[in-house]
Amino acid sequence: ILASEISKRGYATIHHFGTFGIKTLAAEKGIDPHGDPYEAPERVTIEFNPAEAFRAELTIETGKPAIL
Repeated sequence: ILASEISKRGYATIHHFGTFGIKTLAAEKGIDPHGDPYEAPERVTIEFNPAEAFRAELTIETGKPAIL
């Protein structure tokens, strides 16, 4: 269900939990551990932004401030 909603709207929200969305990572050049150059293609990943209610519940349950 999440994948379907994210592909349609670009995000999906679960009330009192948070929002999932698509984040595009740019193509980049790098050097592997052997010293050989490589190029990583542009790609997408999922990002999560927790809801205030979720952060508050984590703080109550753990006794520590939830920094997400």
